[in-house]
Parts: sequence; C-alpha cells; structure tokens
Amino acid sequence: MSSFLRRSLTLALAAQMIAALAAPAVSSAVVLPTVRQLSAGYGTLCMVLTNGRIRCAGSSDDGELGNGSIGDGSERAVTVSGITNAVAMDSSRISTHSCALLADGTIKCWGLNYAGAIGSGTGDIQVSVPETVVGISTATAVATGTGFSCALMADHDVRCWGSNQWGKLGVTSAISEAPTPVAVPIITDATAIAAGDEHACALRSTGTITCWGRNDYGQLGNAGPGGEQSTVTGISDAIAIAAGSGYTCAIRADHTVWCWGFAESGPGSVVGGSNTSTPVQVGAFADAVKLSAGHSHACATRSGGSVVCWGRGMEYQLGNGGSSNTSTPQTVTGVDGAATVTAGAYDSCALIVGGQVDCWGAQPNGQFGDGTTTTLASAATVDFIAPVVSAPVVRIASGRTMDGSMIPVTLAYTAADASGVSPDGQAQASMDNGVSWGADTAITNGQGSWIDSTGTWRMRAIAVDLYGNKEAGPGSAAIRPALTQQTSTAVVYGGTWRSESNFGYSGGSVKYATAAGASATYRVSARSVGFVTTRGPGRGKVRIYVDGILAATVDTYAASATRQLVIWQKTWAAVGTHTVKLVVAGTAGRPRVDLDAFAVLR
Repeated sequence: MSSFLRRSLTLALAAQMIAALAAPAVSSAVVLPTVRQLSAGYGTLCMVLTNGRIRCAGSSDDGELGNGSIGDGSERAVTVSGITNAVAMDSSRISTHSCALLADGTIKCWGLNYAGAIGSGTGDIQVSVPETVVGISTATAVATGTGFSCALMADHDVRCWGSNQWGKLGVTSAISEAPTPVAVPIITDATAIAAGDEHACALRSTGTITCWGRNDYGQLGNAGPGGEQSTVTGISDAIAIAAGSGYTCAIRADHTVWCWGFAESGPGSVVGGSNTSTPVQVGAFADAVKLSAGHSHACATRSGGSVVCWGRGMEYQLGNGGSSNTSTPQTVTGVDGAATVTAGAYDSCALIVGGQVDCWGAQPNGQFGDGTTTTLASAATVDFIAPVVSAPVVRIASGRTMDGSMIPVTLAYTAADASGVSPDGQAQASMDNGVSWGADTAITNGQGSWIDSTGTWRMRAIAVDLYGNKEAGPGSAAIRPALTQQTSTAVVYGGTWRSESNFGYSGGSVKYATAAGASATYRVSARSVGFVTTRGPGRGKVRIYVDGILAATVDTYAASATRQLVIWQKTWAAVGTHTVKLVVAGTAGRPRVDLDAFAVLR
C-alpha cells in the first residue's frame, strides 16, 4: 500500500452501520450458502459450498489452499481462487494436492504438482492457484492419491494423470508419468472411483471392484502382483468404495463394511491384526451409508445419522475421546444426524443434515479454521462459511471534519451470516478501479472515513462472522471526489457575503453572511454532496433547499469553534444534476453562517 494511499485512507464505519451489522438476523432476500461437501487432506480441510465456491484452511506449503499463497498457511478459512461453480472435490490424505469437479464437467487442481498430478501439463512443482486439467470436460467424480489423480467420466470410463509409479495410472509401466490424463484400459462401466496412497480402484456397474497400482500389502484385494488391474476377491455387491494409505474399504449391498490391505498399527489398524489381500468385515453393524478413508483410519456414517471410526487413533481422530488405536469401530461422541463424513491424515469431520460441520482430532496446521492448532478430543462445530457482503453505497459523512483536501465518507452496506456478523469489520479502497485493493483497514465504532479529493476511487466492505470468517464484498460504483471552494463560480450568491481568511479554513478562506435571506446556490452533478461550514459561537441557523424543496434547517452554533465541518449531506441513488441552496435564517443574536466549501462525490 503506497504512502499516499495510507495517508489518504483511514477507513472506518459510521455508528449507524455498526448496529445493523451486529444483528444476527438474516434478511429473507439474502441467500446464504451452506456446505455441500467436506474434504479433509494432509493438513488441510476444505468445504465445497452451495454457491460453488470452496473454502479451505490449514497448510499451504505447496499451495494447497489454492488462494495464491505458498508456504504461508492459514488457521482461518480462505477462498480458493477462481472457482465459482464447484460441485465436489477431493484432497489427497497422503500428498498435498486437491482437485475440484466443476458443474460443467471440467476439473481444476492445485497444490503439489509432483509428476504432473495437477493435470494441466505445466512444469511448475507448486501450483497455488487452481489450473484446469487438460482434456476433461465430462467428468462426474474426481479422486486424488499420492502424486496422481483420477476422474470418472460421464461415459463411465476412468482417466488418470500424474505419477505412474507402481502402475497407479492403470496403464503400461513403460509410462513413468503422465502430466495430462490417460485412459485406464478396459474399464468402461465404472460408477465410482477412489484413490489411495499408491493405488486406485473403480466400483463397476456389476458391483465388482477393480483396483490397480501398488499391491505389496494386498490393497488391490487379491494376492497377485501390483501394477496391473485386479478384481477384488469375493465382492460382487459393492455400493461404495474408499481408499487410504495402503488399504481399501467397501460398503456392500447389505450395508456392511469390508476392508483389505495394510495393517499399519497391528491390532489397531483399519483392516485388523495383519495385512490381508482378502476383504474382512469391519465391526458388526449393517447400516453403513457413507464411507471415507483417511491416511490410517476410516470412518462411516450409519443410517441413523451416527458416525463410527476405526484404525489409528493416536491423534484423537476416532472421536471417542481417547487416543488408542483400534480395529473395532468406535461411535463418535456427540455427533448425530450426520449426512457424510471425511477422514483426513489425523483428523475427521462430519457434515450434519442442515449444514453444521463437526470436527475432531489433531489440527497442527490449523485446518479446522478456528484460529488455533488445538487438538479436539471430541467433536466440535467448525464454520468455514464467510458472510455475504453487499457492494457499499459511499456517501459524504455529516458530523465529521475535513482533513486537508480529504473528504469524510461513510460506507453503507449489508452483511449477513447464519452465525451473526461482528460489529467490527474492515474496509479497503482502490484508486485503480478495483484492480488492486489497498490493505485492510479496521472499521471501528463511530468513526468516519476520508478519501482524497483527487482521482477515481472504489471501495469495498469486509465483514467478519462470529467464527472469524472474513469476506470482502464487491466494489462500489466508481467514485470521483471533489471539493468545491466557496470562491468557485459554480456557487451563485444572493445578498451580502463577506470573505475571511484563516489557515484553519478549507482553502484558507471562508465566505459568511449575517443578514436573513442571504443565499448561496450551488448547481452540481453528483451522487452525494456535503455542506462544509464552521460551528462556533455567534453562528446561527441556515435553511437548506434541495431542488427547490426545504430539506433541512441546520443550526451551526456551538460553544467552541470547529472548522471544516461537514454539517449536512444529501445522497442520491445515482449521479444526477441537483440544486442545493443555502438561505441564512438571521438567527437573533447569532446570525452568522459560514460557507467554507461543498464536498462532492460524483
């Protein structure tokens, strides 16, 4: 932010707006987004919202927040840049990249671009702003693994890109990597896909599961070698699949859960006591409806809305209040009415019917967005949804003084959020038509704002909700401030007016009249105009007419003098030509009225 801009801008909100912003009530005309989907990654948590935007918090070592930052994570949710029509996404629980499925069937990815996992063909290792995957236009799902990604297509084919180590792209080992998508051979009837650490799987229309990639722990579901497509043994009625670090799980038609692969934590692993290439049933429940595989733990939602988790629990990611590993599914304490669940590297979150999100586990990167890195041993509500903020109406601020050539203004805007909006917010200004916004400036109760009476400005308001989520609204209409001195030929005087010089007046001088009926008429093209005067001893009343109609009678008396005071303002919905006429009332004993200047916003 330039020194000029800092000098020209001290933005704050007038007191009458504070009360409106503090109220938690939401106008029925404002449509607030809700959470469509959760995606926990390796040190990140992202939420796809119903307005098509994505909000993420946590680590950004490789640009995985998608907001243009690298190496500077955030313990508060930030908006992923350039995505406004997302319908789903997936974040790697083992690596550090994410991909979003957009409403038009395209996919955008960001984060670590090892071996081309982003799919855009770029050679950049770290991609901090989402890039479009080449050649994908009819995708219906996306899955991310370690250094690779896959898409399910509308025609039920599967395409993958990135590293082909262990054959995890499903193609010949002669290809070491593919920076743009390649088709997985043979599969033409996939209905769902999942990507783990070094393997991927497709659920087929027959209820069978085909997996490919690394198989040293049996994660492909048979005892065969890795690097080639394999049909999972003994399952022909699967309805959902999930893949983690060296293991895979499925929900079968009877709503039981079966897993196979790596027994990382021995008896406390996802699959039980030892590696297995043969699916084994998890727990005794038979009402699983959703499934998610984290790094070394898995979670399922049950038909009644409860959530169970099992596997590694040392970071409290199982949600039962303890930190023990267990292959026996544990009911997550305090979670009810869950629609879906997401398991990350060492944390888990559930989306509750109605839009609430509850999370538990470790968050060393602040991925729960609560401004801390505190581990949650039991489920707690988190909120990534930022307020909905309108474009502000900028008007001259009455009751405030000029600051040299800078004109006081107020910002009138609305902000809505289901949790309520903090009375203290922020604002930004731009002198280049909103191309580059200045630094955030605090909005505090009862203070105004000043903008220099040169150049063209835009302003926008920033609201903060009660969970700490911050959102900037759209910019205002272009504003051209101006200061019309009392000596201007645009002001036409009637009656006797005298001049007085003093460095304390705007422009160094003022005109004043003491006789009743003396007038000053200003015809101006503006959206907002303010009358700049002096309040003090001996000053009297003045009637103000706008377009021939009495708009106000203002008393300029005060016990002590205040110069360059905007004592009255008028704002219109748009720029238009108007006539403002001041008529001295001739108040007995204190007849004097000063005209210092007119402040104008065009």
